[in-house]
Amino acid sequence: MKKQISKKKLKQNSQQNINCSIRKRLNIEVLDETKFFEEADIPNCKHGPCLLFSNSLGEKWFSCAIYRSSKLCGFRINLSKDGTLIQNKKINRPKIQTLPIEEYGILRRRFDELTKIGTNPFWCKQCFNFVSKEHEHKLDENCFDSWPSPFQIIDAIKDNSGEAVGFLSKEIREGQ
Repeated sequence: MKKQISKKKLKQNSQQNINCSIRKRLNIEVLDETKFFEEADIPNCKHGPCLLFSNSLGEKWFSCAIYRSSKLCGFRINLSKDGTLIQNKKINRPKIQTLPIEEYGILRRRFDELTKIGTNPFWCKQCFNFVSKEHEHKLDENCFDSWPSPFQIIDAIKDNSGEAVGFLSKEIREGQ
């Protein structure tokens, strides 16, 4: 996981011109991270690396990639017209909470445990884990191996202010 950009690195990078590191394809501008941020990271909020946004007035800024609402995540670093980073007043950057290292890979281990003993794994949406058929919550009738698409594991989050996962929605899975 990338570190949050430090004030020192932000100040160093604000002197560099970001415009020379942007390439455009159709309506999407891509920041070439290797050209501009050789010693620093892309700005990060508590949700992870930020995206470069712009509007019709030509304003550009880095903001949260997860939440489109400034009420849910107010992180924003503006870019001046000459392409330098301009840090706003004070940005609240709480530490990112992560799982303890022993928790990483827990889903894969549980899946492997069930298949190793010859049990078909089922997905429990309430437990957010693989379980056997004998389980306290209601499970999908099909076991994991018989699902036509891996997108059926997780329900789509339909929230216009952030965390929208449209590619998991039923309409997208069925090609509508």
